[in-house]
Amino acid sequence: MVLLMGYLSLSLMARAQTDDQPSPDVWYVWIDTEAKIDGTMHRLISDKPIMITCCVKSAKYRRLVKHASKWLRKNYVPDFSGQLALMKLQDRELAEKIVSDIQRGVKPSKYPVKVVTYRARCVK
Repeated sequence: MVLLMGYLSLSLMARAQTDDQPSPDVWYVWIDTEAKIDGTMHRLISDKPIMITCCVKSAKYRRLVKHASKWLRKNYVPDFSGQLALMKLQDRELAEKIVSDIQRGVKPSKYPVKVVTYRARCVK
């Protein structure tokens, strides 16, 4: 009986500890930035948002933003200044709608839209 009470006590404490820990926030991020390509300004937009679970105030997220800027310099804009290149929302449907609307021209853009395929994740 004492063993059973001890086991139940430990089980309840373990459950309480895991229940108290917040689940990771889910964010949807995408590239949406303006840049000059071959002398012409363009609006670069991701083909779709990517899901991340790292905190947007963390070092992991800052590394993701740097990675996106490096990726843009390597693949599209060699002199990309490194300004913020990622947009983020926690609502997947809204993020997908915004990206889709920009791609289809529903949301006006002062520059031609260029769709890019960017994939990444938060890493150490």
